[in-house]
Amino acid sequence: MKSAKKELILANETLDILKICGDIKKDYYWLYLGKNYKKLLWLKNNLPKNIVYYDTVTELIDSSNKLKMPFIEFIGKLSVRSHSLSWWIAKAAEKNTLVSPVFLHICYLDIAKNLFKNKLKDKNIIIISDSDALLEIISKDSRMEGYSVRSHPASIKYKEYFWLIFRLAALIKSSIYKMCVLRDIKKSNKVIGKGSPLTVLRTWVGEGNMLENGEFKDQYFNNIGSMIKNHGKEFVVLPIFYGITRSLKEAVSWCRKSNTKFIIPYDYYLLADYIKAILVAARSFLYFKEANDFNGSNIAPILREETRKTTFEYGQLDLVMHYFLVKRLMQKGIKIEKYIITFENMFPAKPIILGVKEFMPSSKIYGYQHTFPFPLLLHLYPAREEVKILPLPDLIICLGKFSKNILADGGYPPDMLVEGPALRFQYLLDYLANPIKPQERTMLLVTLPLMEPNAFELLSKVAEAIKGQKNMKISIKAHPMMKNEILESIIKSTSLDNNYKVVSGTVGSLLPQAKILISIASTTLFEALAYGVPSIRVRSSVNVNLDPLDWFDDNKCPSYVANSPEEIKALIDRLIKMQDGDYEKIANKGRELINLAFSPVNDKTIAAFLN
Repeated sequence: MKSAKKELILANETLDILKICGDIKKDYYWLYLGKNYKKLLWLKNNLPKNIVYYDTVTELIDSSNKLKMPFIEFIGKLSVRSHSLSWWIAKAAEKNTLVSPVFLHICYLDIAKNLFKNKLKDKNIIIISDSDALLEIISKDSRMEGYSVRSHPASIKYKEYFWLIFRLAALIKSSIYKMCVLRDIKKSNKVIGKGSPLTVLRTWVGEGNMLENGEFKDQYFNNIGSMIKNHGKEFVVLPIFYGITRSLKEAVSWCRKSNTKFIIPYDYYLLADYIKAILVAARSFLYFKEANDFNGSNIAPILREETRKTTFEYGQLDLVMHYFLVKRLMQKGIKIEKYIITFENMFPAKPIILGVKEFMPSSKIYGYQHTFPFPLLLHLYPAREEVKILPLPDLIICLGKFSKNILADGGYPPDMLVEGPALRFQYLLDYLANPIKPQERTMLLVTLPLMEPNAFELLSKVAEAIKGQKNMKISIKAHPMMKNEILESIIKSTSLDNNYKVVSGTVGSLLPQAKILISIASTTLFEALAYGVPSIRVRSSVNVNLDPLDWFDDNKCPSYVANSPEEIKALIDRLIKMQDGDYEKIANKGRELINLAFSPVNDKTIAAFLN
């Protein structure tokens, strides 16, 4: 007698999942292959009991580590074939696991295919995802494995096209505004002349560094500007505005009045530049029309889906325009000796690098690797073929020997890499030299990352871990760039009662009172090590693991890793009993690791910027 076919139900998470599953009488396993932890919690609480949840956390860790290098090489081959300004600004070409779900969805595809053949073989399965493209590919692959497939896509492609047109309209409107309202070449000519060669410091400008007295406080390059000036060189700042609450016009006006000299890019652009930049962005939409085979499947639908969602993104045009800015500065006769930019091998760096190499080839461009590299931040790592054509600075200034070695191992030419100062982490090295005597350790400190989904997942898991424990109160420290209304929304969405308080100040000022730090995808883990505070490193249930300490084994870094609320609770119960001597052991380990990871600010390391 022929056995009944296995059944597979594929559904987009935006649909009425209860209605889709309402008539199911058989036993099923269900998987969530998306990035919305809030949706995962809802599904766990509401799906019928005869549908058993299959947790893919372990498989996600295994797949992401297995596919990391093949995916980097895959994108690298596409880069060699397509490289142009349009290609380098395409989100799928960037490999940015921090904001793009492309690699995550490819890992999910690998997980599903393996489960069909192994652990869930001969089982009925429901897969719920946020990606119609992923469900489409799974549908084709699963039929080959003998499943009877019922697909319920959300058909959101048309909505994605609508938002694509909406973003284009907003971009055109913004361009007209900048041309008509912000341009004032006469004022710029008074600031930027045609005298001695300049050093351009391109950096991010937000409310936190636009002080009322007109002083500009750079959060990425600290005092590099004044050091350049002390060496007899003139420097100007090229701003990238982010997170400003004032209007763009008000921000530009502040820059014009500031004590620091700014290049206001809008002063130099012509109408033709805006049109060409829009066309460059539009051409990035045309990639991935052909089949792209990876790991045994055609993943072109995933790449196209990401392109539809991100072409004409807010802020994209301003960075593309830096390519044309270099040309306009050259035509004005403005001599630029050196450009210094932040460097993470992300799309924001590509247009200005290409512009300098084409229009000012005698100028040098230095990239400062300002943040610590995570193993799965894939945009940091070029493919072997790709590195030859990749728009790269002439020099990459690393924040320590460890980072320099990581980038060298990751494929960058060794003669392009130089050890520089860990500007943003200097306070940790200063603290190690003069440690503060710990206060009474009572605080259970939770530091939230900037990305809202990650922050919600972390706080939700912690809330569940301490639920019902009236004597346990957590202190919540939000990312400094997180808006208050977002923080309040996250807290309201969790099961926290009144057993929490929101704390302000720097993480460094809070750690002397902390008994435990709990964090996810954050460099605050380094700070905790310096202060001798044990850290619970929470793994994500819905994303690839972004943990800066994954480079180090237990000998160098005490490892307290958890995923579920139950695991977090068990670690809290264990670590809360630690004594002073235990904290000192962690501090000693932290001292070794931080000295390994970061280089101090001294004449030798600062010289990397000045030579």
